[in-house]
Parts: sequence; structure tokens; C-alpha cells
Amino acid sequence: LLDELGSGTDPVEGAALAVSIIRRLMASGAKLMVTTHYQELKVFAINSGNVENASCEFDIETLRPTYRLIVGSPGKSNAFAISESLGMPQDVIADARAAVSESNTRLEEVIGKLEASRMELERQKEEIRTLRREAAEHEEAVRREREELEKARAEELEKARRQAMSIIEATKAESNDLLDELEKLRKEKDKKDFSANVSGMKSRTKQSFNKMYDTANPVEKREQEEYVLPRKLRRGDTVYIPDLQRKGIISGEPDGSDFVFVQMGVMKTKMNISRLRLEEVEKVNYPGAPKKGQNRAQRRAGAVGVKAERRGKMELDIRGCACDDGIYQLDTFIDQAVMSNISMITIIHGKGTGLLRKAVHQRLRSHPSVKSFRLGVYGEGEDGVTIAELK
Repeated sequence: LLDELGSGTDPVEGAALAVSIIRRLMASGAKLMVTTHYQELKVFAINSGNVENASCEFDIETLRPTYRLIVGSPGKSNAFAISESLGMPQDVIADARAAVSESNTRLEEVIGKLEASRMELERQKEEIRTLRREAAEHEEAVRREREELEKARAEELEKARRQAMSIIEATKAESNDLLDELEKLRKEKDKKDFSANVSGMKSRTKQSFNKMYDTANPVEKREQEEYVLPRKLRRGDTVYIPDLQRKGIISGEPDGSDFVFVQMGVMKTKMNISRLRLEEVEKVNYPGAPKKGQNRAQRRAGAVGVKAERRGKMELDIRGCACDDGIYQLDTFIDQAVMSNISMITIIHGKGTGLLRKAVHQRLRSHPSVKSFRLGVYGEGEDGVTIAELK
């Protein structure tokens, strides 16, 4: 351990002597730790492969050492900064700076830049450590959330399984009761009140089936507003089911107990008409149509404009529909367009998997009112739309 080697004599000679002593000791195999303020020794360490510079970190803002050893970076003197903080006159410090040799000044500048680079690297390393820590915490949070979701999914599946088993058992019990009733009725066919028993049995059977339909189709009850159907439901009517928040199509006539089959996409179910709201089909109006009270001359004057408007485009958007539901809407749309004397229509089916587009094209090929059709071009929607010309 050598402290301030060569400092008790002329700095130039002392630095040269210190370098020579270090070389001799290294040649004899000694491991050295030397402290110095000589610039020559710092340069010697930079130019020697088996010598490493190190310094004690110094906070220039507080002018206090941090007592942190920085290996690889030679220390900077900071004598002028410390003198200035202690009240040394500025002109004295300026004169001292001018007296420092140019080579020493350049070395101090290089050391200062190295120190700034080192501090920037330290800051970046700390940021990287922080980001890695945050990433690990986020990954752990995602893992916990995934486990919670899997647990909730398993619980929901188990709940659904129990509900399904409950529905099956209830339906099975109702079916057994019906079979018992039928067997009892068969044994009593010779009695006088057989006809009355048959009628009662039919009524009870219908009620049991309706109860089974409600059991197999559980829906959360929503607060119902007062609603009265404007007319009796007919096959083909479009209805809205508030508690399901979906639309459907009447696929049969209502029975005597006010139940009717409703088609919702690929699903067909039986519902009470009290749950249904009739969706009236909007009439197709076109600008320039003859109004009530117009005379023949006025109608003739507007005939050209009416014809031009009737040949305008109409669009049908069936994106997101099931194939059968989309085709049903397409047939209704074409019928309305033909009745309105519209020659060109646009069907928006989207790109997706292509199944809905294929079903639309297959229906257009066989429809008697379709003259030709094509996919849209750039600006029309391309493969996501089909343009059809009507006869």
C-alpha cells in the first residue's frame, strides 16, 4: 500500500520517481494499491495493460465524497471547485486555471467526460433494473389474474353443469308424470267419463310441456313495461325479445295457451307471447313518389324524377348474422326492393370466414328476381359487399 508516492519532492521528478518505483515493484511480482494526485500516474495506468485506474466518487453538487469506489475511472482533482466553495476569490481561481498546462487541462476534460458517461450509464442501468422489476411484477399480476379467471371459469362450468342436471331431472320428472297419466288414462278408456278425462289430460299435458319449455330455457326476469300487441302474431313476423335483447322470427301460429315458436338464428324455441314485442317493417319511401291529391299532369311532370329515384341504390347490412337468418333478411329485402322498383341493391356481408358471402351468392343464383350479381370493387367495399342487379 503506497500513499501519495513521490509527493515530498518536485512534482515532475516525484511523478517520474513514482512510476519507476511502481515498475520495479511490479517486476518483482508485487501487487500494489497506490494513491496519488499526479496526472502522470493516471496516464501511466491508462497506458499499461496490467494497471487499472480507480477513484473515490465525489458529489460535485454537495462537494462531499460518497465513499463509493469506482473501478476503471481515474479521479478528478476538483481543487478549483472546492476552493471556490470555500470563498477563494474568483480572480485567484481564474489565474490558477490559466497557469495549468494545456495537457493537464485536456486530461481533466477527458476525465470529466468519462465521469459524465459513467454516471449516465449508471442511470440507464438503474432504469433497466427498475423496468425489469416492474415487468416481473406485471408478469406475476397477469399470472395471478389468469389463475383467478381459470378458477372462476371452472366454478361457472360446475354451476352450469349442476343447473343442467337440475333441468334434466325436473324434465325427467315431468315426463314420468305424463307417462303415468297416459297409462292411467289407457286403463280407464272404457269408463263413461273417458272423454272428459282425455280433455283434462290434454290440458294438463300442454301445461306440463310449457312448464318444461320454461325450465329448459331459463332467462333472468327483467322489469316488464306495459305492452299490448297491436295485432295478432302471424308466421313470418319479426319480434323483439326484451329479456334476451335479441330479435327473432315467428315460425308458427300461436297455440291456445299463448305460446309460439320463435326462430333466433339457428336456435328455435317456444315462448309466451307476453315476452314478445312486434317489430313493424318500415315501409320503403322514395323521394318524388306521387302524393295523394296530385292530378295526372302533376304526376306526369314528376314521373322522370320518380323513375330516377327508384333506380337508386339500397343497402342491406347482415354482418354478424347467422347464414339462415341473413338469407331470410335478404329475401325480405329483395321483395321490398322489387315492389319499390329498385334495380340495384348492395348486400353488406363482411369478409370474415366467407361462409355468409357464400350463402348470399348461392341464394342470389337461385332467386327469380335477381338478374346478375358481383363482388364490390375498390371504393364499394371490395370482398365485403355484393352488388346485385334485379330484373
